[in-house]
Amino acid sequence: MAGLGAGDVAAAVFVEPRAEAAAAVGTVEGLLAAARAEGHEVAAYLWRPRARGVVLGSACRLGGEVHRDECRRRALGVFRRASGGGTVLIGPETWCYSCVLSRGIDPGSIQGAFAWLHRVVIAALGRFGVAAESVAVSDLAARAPGGELRKLAGHSQKRTRRGVLCEGTLLAEAFPFPMSAVLRHPPREPEYRRGRPHEEFVTDLRALGAAVEFQEFAAAFAAALGAAPPRELPAEFAARGEALARERYLAPEWTERL
Repeated sequence: MAGLGAGDVAAAVFVEPRAEAAAAVGTVEGLLAAARAEGHEVAAYLWRPRARGVVLGSACRLGGEVHRDECRRRALGVFRRASGGGTVLIGPETWCYSCVLSRGIDPGSIQGAFAWLHRVVIAALGRFGVAAESVAVSDLAARAPGGELRKLAGHSQKRTRRGVLCEGTLLAEAFPFPMSAVLRHPPREPEYRRGRPHEEFVTDLRALGAAVEFQEFAAAFAAALGAAPPRELPAEFAARGEALARERYLAPEWTERL
């Protein structure tokens, strides 16, 4: 299973093709809370946002990373997730994936968990002829037609005593407006970015010539995990996600805390 080196690991993949962002972020938290510290399990949740919005990492500063007035003008929701990492623009153009590993199969470090998830995604994309590579610890990148290395997906983590959450956002197709209209240049950047604005730094599956649908990617992701085909999110986790959205992820006190 994608380099975990354990034949007795149980993996389940859940899929939601039209997800509300706040509920999806809550669902991820619910899956992490349900992890068994002594278990050998992976729960993967793949979701495609129903609407466009901006998602901050847990420690990101809203004013320093987001053009808030432009988000309001475009009616984009702004949310804050529980995991770290940078701020991302999401929408139907992006595919999000979150994997919760019980502590019994923790790769042992932040770098190890990113490397594990990268292997899964690289294997899934390889089925569609996309050659992605791991860059700067947490990014997946691909060579654009011009030869330059461009970011294809970014990843983040949250680690608890029960399990490890490692998740990412993949750009499947370009947004209909410049990303820099709503996202400021990040306060920190990997060396390979070299100061490039968003539009010159990222790429997407369509630009790479891969005509892939979300459900196809989800099936390839499950295969890379050695799991059964993706299935609908269980009602208990969907309900927990909606409850957490109301309690936390739709609350200005959470989103605007930094």
